Amino acid sequence: MWHSITKWMDYNRNLLAGVVLAIVMAAVLLGCAITTDSVVTPGTTVTAPQLQAEISLTAAEFSKREAALSADIDAFNARAEIAKEDLVRKAERRVEIINMIAGFGTMISTGGVTPAAAIGAAVQLALLGAGTGVVLDNRRKDAIIKDNNATPTAT
Repeated sequence: MWHSITKWMDYNRNLLAGVVLAIVMAAVLLGCAITTDSVVTPGTTVTAPQLQAEISLTAAEFSKREAALSADIDAFNARAEIAKEDLVRKAERRVEIINMIAGFGTMISTGGVTPAAAIGAAVQLALLGAGTGVVLDNRRKDAIIKDNNATPTAT
């Protein structure tokens, strides 16, 4: 029997080689998973399910970062808007003071200021300066007291 099998194999060697090659190719094609390079760690190969998991996880992480970045941008824009409004408010105050001084100067030059009005204006300016000085002095003293309370004293 062995002789008839080997004789048949010898007679049909190309057919046998084709069948064996087809079986090996089928085993390789069906048995080996298709892989590609990883999008997260280059140089590593991953299968289709692993690639899909990497893409999903990375997309979720990017979405979280995007949300945090969006919140940071919104906070920055809010602070920038407040700073712009503060500059506008201070510029308006400056214009008011300049107009007040210019009006006072015009009144003096035209003789429309009475001595009582001049004394009243001087008193108002003095009180404004004194009030500003008191506020600044209190802030300085508060900082000194805070520093003294923060440092431990040796006993």
